[in-house]
Amino acid sequence: MRSRWIVLLIVGIIGLTYGAWAEESKKRPSVLIVAWHEKADYDFYKRLNNNGFDINHFTINEKSAFDWDMISKYNCLLFEDLPLSKDTKGIRWNRWNNPPYREEMIELLDRYLAAGGGIFLLPDIRSGVEVITGENLGVYLQRWGAALPLESIHDPSTQTNHQHYDRPFIYTDQIMKTPVSEGVKGIWFPTGKKEPGIAYCFAMLGRPIDVSSEWQVVVRGSDKSFTKNLEAPASTADLSKMVYRPDQSKPPTLMAIREQDKGRLALCVIDPIFHLHAGTSWVHAGVVLDKGLQGRK
Repeated sequence: MRSRWIVLLIVGIIGLTYGAWAEESKKRPSVLIVAWHEKADYDFYKRLNNNGFDINHFTINEKSAFDWDMISKYNCLLFEDLPLSKDTKGIRWNRWNNPPYREEMIELLDRYLAAGGGIFLLPDIRSGVEVITGENLGVYLQRWGAALPLESIHDPSTQTNHQHYDRPFIYTDQIMKTPVSEGVKGIWFPTGKKEPGIAYCFAMLGRPIDVSSEWQVVVRGSDKSFTKNLEAPASTADLSKMVYRPDQSKPPTLMAIREQDKGRLALCVIDPIFHLHAGTSWVHAGVVLDKGLQGRK
């Protein structure tokens, strides 16, 4: 595994191939990471900086305005979360308690894509029923031909527990030939597990994605991987909104990219504790970024 899978996805949605990156990176494209709290793995941010990006961090609900004047300065927006509608302001699981709300954000993102920007959706789906079940993100993703199935990923042939963090990971070498996968041989992907007394969110530290034919698949699960339904939390109001793959025996899609207007989109669901929040820390040990497990990278 190469530590640059996030770098490659950012490069791709900026609109470059990795072969052109060495020269183009001298211009230092800018990336805004939109996170739900101020904590971040700044050692990892430095790594991204050393790979040719100017990295900035925006915390949801901070006082700075999140508007066109701000986002138009960046080549790429990386989102951990997107806002709900205004009528949900103040609800515990709504991280966006200031504008823009969903309606304004959709207009902003459409304008940004039409201007040639790149949007990387790397959602943190651990907290809040609407976030866990994908109802909130689904409003955005449906417009772009994507969805987050409420499913867990399984691969008994490669499943290995993290050495410091008692959660299972699976390995895949099903890396498609794309502009953003050059040099990547495989990745370790967190799957999570649901146990009595364990918070629901820990069953979904990594999630499959479902994408239309407009998307280009970058990573799939191994040939022996499959998914199973996760029951929605009891407090979920409308189970009819849940999305499930029609054939769960097939290997799931894990990462994908697409063009949208003049811009590009990337989508992947790996909990940010393994990369943006604490990926290089001792407890997470760079497993997802570059270290792998049991000597396999």
